[in-house]
Amino acid sequence: MALEDLLTLAASKGISREQLVEKVQEKYTACVQNRWLDYFKSLQKLTRVKPNLSDAVVQKGYTAYVQNGRLDDFESLQELTGIKPNLSDAVVQEGYATYVQNGRLDHVEKLQKLTGIKPSDPIIQRGYAAYVQNERLDCFKRL
Repeated sequence: MALEDLLTLAASKGISREQLVEKVQEKYTACVQNRWLDYFKSLQKLTRVKPNLSDAVVQKGYTAYVQNGRLDDFESLQELTGIKPNLSDAVVQEGYATYVQNGRLDHVEKLQKLTGIKPSDPIIQRGYAAYVQNERLDCFKRL
């Protein structure tokens, strides 16, 4: 079912094209806010309505994805919306601190690639100390 089919169905229910497109945009926003990017992709494929999300909605999505370690979703959101991340250094450093604490060095590397922001020296030093204390030399070498 393409957009024209949806429009025909909507018209039979008294819903205008503008109302339908507005509802689709609302669903895109809900998908970003709830990390439902598979639904986002399906909705986009089904309706062929180009997402018109505000920068604020997308940036909140990026922030939530960093905080929750959802860097694949972070990358997908950028691909789906074309909006580049503009995160504060504090948000990115907080993400690094969490990833280092949890031994998720793959996330450290990926977040740096996605944002261009390097982890701060204090975070690296805390990581070294934690890895030595916990005898996690495999992580120590990668950091």
